Amino acid sequence: MKTAVEWYKKEIDSLIEKYESKEISKADFIIMKHNLLYPAKAMEKQQIYEAYDYGFENPNVTGEQYYNETFKSE
Repeated sequence: MKTAVEWYKKEIDSLIEKYESKEISKADFIIMKHNLLYPAKAMEKQQIYEAYDYGFENPNVTGEQYYNETFKSE
């Protein structure tokens, strides 16, 4: 699983490549970049919910342990 920030960075990098290779216009780049915020924010919200729920189920696990178990495998 990727964090919302990691996903957003990957998507932005892909858009930059498309813009630099002239696959998309500057206007398209701006619109597409803006539209990436919505799924990234939704992903972040879901990840917060999951972390909160996990904390209740596993009260002895630290935030760092949760992060490492959930996101560090990639």
